[in-house]
Amino acid sequence: MSDGNKVLTLKDEGSPAPPPPDPPVPVTKKLKKLAVFASVTVGLFSAVFCCAGSALYMATPTPEPIIRGGSMVLLPVEPSSTANDGAAQALTEVLVTQLSGVAGLDVRPLETTRKLTGDQRKANVIGQELGVDYVLQPSYSSAGGRGELTAVLVNVKANGVVLSESYKRPDAELFGAVDSTVVAVAKATNLEDVSGASMARPVDDATMWTRNANAAYVCAHPPQGDTQQDALMGAVATLDGLSAPGWAAPKRSLMSCWKVLGETGAVKAKDAQAKGKAAAEAALALEPALAQDADFAAAAQALGVVLTAP
Repeated sequence: MSDGNKVLTLKDEGSPAPPPPDPPVPVTKKLKKLAVFASVTVGLFSAVFCCAGSALYMATPTPEPIIRGGSMVLLPVEPSSTANDGAAQALTEVLVTQLSGVAGLDVRPLETTRKLTGDQRKANVIGQELGVDYVLQPSYSSAGGRGELTAVLVNVKANGVVLSESYKRPDAELFGAVDSTVVAVAKATNLEDVSGASMARPVDDATMWTRNANAAYVCAHPPQGDTQQDALMGAVATLDGLSAPGWAAPKRSLMSCWKVLGETGAVKAKDAQAKGKAAAEAALALEPALAQDADFAAAAQALGVVLTAP
């Protein structure tokens, strides 16, 4: 333009240049950051895990200590019908006798068992009242010439069943089931060595146990009629041939046999009493604690045996 006017010419400078980018982080620094992050994460996880684990440990109950053997009471064998009453009574007597002979088991006497006849309370309640570790609940049934003995063993403190087994035998071999029951109870009460030292009293030979049990049954429940005398004399012969250190059961049964033979007239009363007295004294010599058994003491004293405290 003219007339002295100045013309301003605007020059387009363009958009300002962006700031330069941050210099790249060295690889070593990245690794350090990752290491810190991982360390913090693991630490937090470990803390949570430890707290949860501690809570779980504290909430887990401490298991009950294992009882080796212990004290026990046997409830009377429950028959399935009145027709089995006699066999149930005999089984009760034999079970108490045989279990009492297992070293490591403190079995309450037969008198205590008889007092529990008809008691409908739960096993653990009875056990707590008597202060025992175990209660054995046996039952018996018979059909078609075969008997079945069922044994349920209850741990009183834990209020739980530690054994539930059934043993079937022909009626003529019924007491073989007693042997199986005794061995099972010994195992269930952690008396694992049931064939050796821990069952040395009364005897570890199952055949001898069975022979004694069958003869004892005949003595306690002799058959009626013409076969009675032969059956009793056969039982006497069997019992005379059974012996083992500390095993008084055969002599005790022998005492009962001679008593019945004297009462029936099969043997002169005087001779039967003398032989019964000798059997009672032999039983006491083997097991002096029998003097504290009310049933044995009454029978022995009736034969003229003088009892002294063991």
